[in-house]
Amino acid sequence: MKFTGMLRRVVGAGAALAAVGAMLMAPASATAAPAAQDDITAAGIVNILHASSRNCLTANDLGEVGLLVCNGSAEQQWSNYTTGSVGRFRNVQWDACLASDGAKVFIMSRCDTPSSGWTSTSGSPRYIKHGVESSKCLHTNSGSAGKFAYLINCGEATRWSVLPA
Repeated sequence: MKFTGMLRRVVGAGAALAAVGAMLMAPASATAAPAAQDDITAAGIVNILHASSRNCLTANDLGEVGLLVCNGSAEQQWSNYTTGSVGRFRNVQWDACLASDGAKVFIMSRCDTPSSGWTSTSGSPRYIKHGVESSKCLHTNSGSAGKFAYLINCGEATRWSVLPA
């Protein structure tokens, strides 16, 4: 019985080594799927997730922005694009842009104003900085669902993941 168990382990280890060797020697595929991007300058539809709770940034019909459990709805999807060097997030459901007055965060129909511009730090998760109030970042009081978004000094702010929807 002991010999059979040892033989299985040796055979299993040999198969694992052979698989790793085959991967290292095989040419890279030119058609490999790209990795999920976490970049606010990349065009496309994205979800903005609280880095620790993984709840989604969500807009409602009153123009309020907060966190809800991710459910795949259009209220949680953001069209992500860049105008010049400033990123913009347009909510798919409400066709309105993420914006701030320097304190509150909301959505508004005009996307060509400084209040609707955003930048981010590098890496993932990242801080999402307001375009006008560049020392302030997107924040929620906690990662819990039902919390509204606002701006706070970046050093104390929430970090976010921006991922393809």
